[in-house]
Amino acid sequence: TDSLLLVGLPLVAASWIICRDRLRTTFLIALGAVPFAVVFLWYNQARYGSVFTLGYSSQPFSHGFLAGVYGLTVSPGRGVLIYVPLLWLALTRLARVRGSVRIFGFIALGLLLIRIVFYATWWAWYGGLTWGPRFLVPVIPAFALSIAEAISNHHRALTAAVCTAGLAMSVIGVLTLKDKITNSYAEPNPVVPHGVLFI
Repeated sequence: TDSLLLVGLPLVAASWIICRDRLRTTFLIALGAVPFAVVFLWYNQARYGSVFTLGYSSQPFSHGFLAGVYGLTVSPGRGVLIYVPLLWLALTRLARVRGSVRIFGFIALGLLLIRIVFYATWWAWYGGLTWGPRFLVPVIPAFALSIAEAISNHHRALTAAVCTAGLAMSVIGVLTLKDKITNSYAEPNPVVPHGVLFI
């Protein structure tokens, strides 16, 4: 749901700015979104009894903004720059690249900043019992071009070290069982192997 506002609309705006045939581009984007919108509205109607009900209520934005920004960017618990170290390489190359890589890099950066600002003050900014910055994950693929450019232009040893650090962060998350949560849709009293998290 949040990606419609925090990813979809900014991408439409970016396409409007970049593309020459703005009307055609906007029409094609809207046409591609129709099937997803139909399924989304149908689900809301079937699940909650109204197409406009999202299943969330009483969700205050009561958390401190600066604390939230710190938490989502560089904190050990949820910092995206800690859990996705490849972003460091991408961001350091962003000002040096040109052409489409630069354009898409700044679009990705904009999407990331929008989500950070949006979620920094939400009461559950940390995203619940998850590993890493759950709410920032949807925009990480947007950095693909910038990361590829950074990898191809940075020193091999540095790139290898950063990639290894990112892989290690992911492996630790897979192997670590912080809190066991039983899936309400699973069978009663399931056998939970060590290191598995049911959500």
